[in-house]
Amino acid sequence: MLDKISISRYYYGNSLIHQWNPISKLICSLCFIICTCLIQQMSVIILLMIVLLLLLFSSNIPFSYYGKAVWNFRYFLLFFFLFNYVCQMPIEQNILLLCKLILIGLYSTMILFTTPIGEFTLAISVLLYPLTWIHIPVNLISRMISLSISFLSTLMQQANNILKTLAVRGIHYDSGSVKQKLYIWRIILLPIFIGAFRHADDIAYTMEIRCYSLEVNNQGMCKISLRFFDLLQLALHVLIIVLVWKEGML
Repeated sequence: MLDKISISRYYYGNSLIHQWNPISKLICSLCFIICTCLIQQMSVIILLMIVLLLLLFSSNIPFSYYGKAVWNFRYFLLFFFLFNYVCQMPIEQNILLLCKLILIGLYSTMILFTTPIGEFTLAISVLLYPLTWIHIPVNLISRMISLSISFLSTLMQQANNILKTLAVRGIHYDSGSVKQKLYIWRIILLPIFIGAFRHADDIAYTMEIRCYSLEVNNQGMCKISLRFFDLLQLALHVLIIVLVWKEGML
């Protein structure tokens, strides 16, 4: 069932990761992704894995949730591994790339699990604010990103309700011939798209009733200040980039 998919879900909590400044959190995410892509040694991968495990432990979210999030992408990881193997990529480098994908996936999952959509939108608006100098609608872009993320959980919930309804009627989407599976998925996808458009209209009406305007700078609606933990995490991620640049690139 699709209820096992935990993409874009926010888990309430009061851990250090939940209280982490969202702006600092996104900056550290970019730093982590950059240094992960630059790594050329397995020893540095192990170092990053230890740092990531400490962060995951600090989030007070069960490790099984993170495991399920990675398990949902098992077919993509398997395809990626087999594709590189067919292309005659060395097995060591193939495993290294696979570890990089898993690290980036776990870190991104931690960010989505511990960051509300409102704070996520605010962080994107602040980071992209210099683009307003060249007349790029930053508020519109950040709002579209946040709505897209929130729509994922809504679409998954609608699809799961439809699958449960079909299962009660004795129809299972994972059995039968290919033609029957295509027919079942056609039954699933049409109501999902219709429900998505209705949900989008409801959001638009709600934003209009609340006099929400993309032309107005909404950053002042929520004040977020940097704390010692935020500065410590920024310094830690910058230090990781320096270490990776000196060791992982050699």
